[in-house]
Amino acid sequence: MRVCCALLMLGMGWTGASAKEEIWRHESFAALNAGTRAGVVVAESGRVWLGPRLSRVEGLEAARVWALVMADGGTLWAATGDQGRIYRRAEGNWELVHDAESGQVLSLAAGPGGRVAAGTGPGGRVIELDQAGQVVGSEQLGPEVAYVWGLAYAGDGSLLAATGPQGQLWRRPAGGGPWALLFDARQPHLLSIAVDEQGVAYVGTDAGALIYRITPAGDASVVLDAPQEEIRTLRKGQDGSLLAGTASEPPGGSAPRTTRSREMVGGRVIRTALQGTTRLKAGSTGENVVYRIEPGGPARELFRFKGMALALAERGGRILVGAGPEGRLFEMEPDGRDPALLARLDHGQVLTLAPGLRGGEVYVGVGDPGGVYRLESGYRSEGTLTSEVLDAGLPARFGLLSWRGEAPEGTDVGLELRTGQSGEPDATWSGWKAAGSDVPNGRFAQYRLTLKTDNPKRTPEVTGVLLAYRTLNLAPEVGTITVPDLTAGDGATRKTKLELKWEASDPNGDPMIYRLEIRKEDWPDWVAIPTPGPLTEKSLSWDATTVPPGRYRLRVTASDERGNPEAEALEGRRETEPFVIDHEAPRVVIERDGERVRVVLEDQLTRLTAAEWSVDGGEWRPLFALDGLFDSTREELGLSLRKLGPGPHVLMVRATDAAGNVGSADLVFTVDGEGR
Repeated sequence: MRVCCALLMLGMGWTGASAKEEIWRHESFAALNAGTRAGVVVAESGRVWLGPRLSRVEGLEAARVWALVMADGGTLWAATGDQGRIYRRAEGNWELVHDAESGQVLSLAAGPGGRVAAGTGPGGRVIELDQAGQVVGSEQLGPEVAYVWGLAYAGDGSLLAATGPQGQLWRRPAGGGPWALLFDARQPHLLSIAVDEQGVAYVGTDAGALIYRITPAGDASVVLDAPQEEIRTLRKGQDGSLLAGTASEPPGGSAPRTTRSREMVGGRVIRTALQGTTRLKAGSTGENVVYRIEPGGPARELFRFKGMALALAERGGRILVGAGPEGRLFEMEPDGRDPALLARLDHGQVLTLAPGLRGGEVYVGVGDPGGVYRLESGYRSEGTLTSEVLDAGLPARFGLLSWRGEAPEGTDVGLELRTGQSGEPDATWSGWKAAGSDVPNGRFAQYRLTLKTDNPKRTPEVTGVLLAYRTLNLAPEVGTITVPDLTAGDGATRKTKLELKWEASDPNGDPMIYRLEIRKEDWPDWVAIPTPGPLTEKSLSWDATTVPPGRYRLRVTASDERGNPEAEALEGRRETEPFVIDHEAPRVVIERDGERVRVVLEDQLTRLTAAEWSVDGGEWRPLFALDGLFDSTREELGLSLRKLGPGPHVLMVRATDAAGNVGSADLVFTVDGEGR
């Protein structure tokens, strides 16, 4: 036996640990069941094993196979609709033995001597056939009986019939004789029946989903009052327990509930107290349950699922559940552990399950369309599970691929991998690569698990698949860089520090450090902006007075060196458009011509925003551009110096640029007695 085998090293250049190394661990039902499978079973625990051998029993044509039963001698009988036909299969061929030409044959029961009883609807008849298929009896039950939903022979040879629409249980004594009403329920239909070795009958109802226990003497009690709508199927377990399956339908799909006033058994009023009832949760719409009821004990929920439980059987110590819609066949342990979907058939419902004569063999009857399958006791020789497409998010190289589980002697487990760059496998993907092969790098991957056996009694079992991968390192990306535009200011505040900000991201999610560099228009190369240590924030307050005024570009470089080996570290960078650094004052030139003064303001880099003048230390007053606007780096202004007294005077002019730099100049002049 091999355990946790098939280690597969794929890809090339696998290196040491880094933040981008990941492992897909498919060890749960959700992960393993997300892919597609053929010929394997995935249990709720996450175990994967080879599925059972399941084959179509050809030759039967019907809309539905309502019931199957294996009679003494190995003859298989089928009750069908919608044409009310009964078939028997002996010596490998189906034979039509009864044709009612209308209606349904709803139920079958195998009796002593190879005899078979069949129940019909809406005729409400019980038809008996001998082992050769000849009709030996056909009786209409009570006048109110339209449907014979279930039939069962008791150990003493008596025959019991569960009927509707009056919820009656009828009994015919062994050896023949008239039918007698044994139990009259308040529900419209008794849908299912099972009988124990003592002849005690258990019947399941609609309209409230009760299970009655009815003794041969007609005494009745309730063993389960389920919160679903119907008890569609009952099965006495080999250990004496009772299995029950419910069939609540979504709103609009269920039959109307009816209430009957009488509760009679053979003319005697029965007790209305529901002794032994266990109230369990209903669950969400469309959910149904398989219950297990131990002798003398309460009901316990074994299995809950979306769908209807229509048939029950036991196989190899495990419980089978036939369900609809989607023609599903489930299997689980007797205590409900580890449920698994054995098969999903191309039919609407699995309606009936009939154990065969060989241990582990079960016949499966289906509807929409009808048909019969044989579920054999052994495992398939081969099956596969192909994972869903796995997305690494980025191009990656793949490492260790392994499975966990057991492979007994004569069995084998194989693993393969394929990769691609598109989300859907296509011709651009690699082929499947087995152990020891190289696989190309890719963003997407898919593994295929293949289980094999050369002994139908043995199967390998896988409990998990692990795939390691490492995304290829991609360079960081630097986005928008924000540098304050000094030319857009109003000059109210002098800006000596620029708040630099930028956006950056790393496709791999690596930590990044940043380097900032500047380059003046006439510089031959970039010059670093010094920082106290490695810069990890995406902003910096920079003292621009440390460099000469001029037009500059800023370059931001992001590096992922902290998250990668030195040889694999990458950088991304972006630079800005030119921007202005200006911490020089505007130049002010004053020229006097008598009372008139001409002022010229010039700034090398930044737009001028304001000017003021003062004479002899007096009030500062605004100066206005001759063209009416401060909108350029050169402006001409004028002012009049009237009413100045004779003698020396001092004129001062100051100008401000958009960066808040202030420049000034003065003019000393003398006014003579004539005001010049």
